[in-house]
Amino acid sequence: MQKFEFHQKALSLLEDSKTALLSTLDTNGYPSMRWMSPVFIPGKPDYIYAVTSPDFPKTLHIEKNFKVEWMFQTRSLTEILNIKGTAFLINNPALKNEIMEIVGHRLNVFWKLKENTEYIILETKAESYKYFIPGKGNFEYINLEGE
Repeated sequence: MQKFEFHQKALSLLEDSKTALLSTLDTNGYPSMRWMSPVFIPGKPDYIYAVTSPDFPKTLHIEKNFKVEWMFQTRSLTEILNIKGTAFLINNPALKNEIMEIVGHRLNVFWKLKENTEYIILETKAESYKYFIPGKGNFEYINLEGE
């Protein structure tokens, strides 16, 4: 698969499941995973965006170690796509509005966890993609580093 095809696969998997897993390293160096509602912005295929709170533990994790991994999958788990990358925490009003227009309606759990409405954007720059079909044992990989 070419880079464009990996991105199309990510869009397809997200359309099916509406969520993905984000993995960070906690302050003790252990993996920490949570379900998120990521989005892609047209014209920026190498970036994944999500809404988070500056008060949530994952923001501290990312401030200490900005390497993350996302896992997208079909609801039936017949296709899995892992995306490794570098995460950034962004507090840009224009970007926040753009992301919120796309995903705001899917953030019911987020708003239940938040006592106030302060939020920031988690931006991940994709560095590699690994697509896996568990039933067949097939996988394809592309490393974007050096592009």
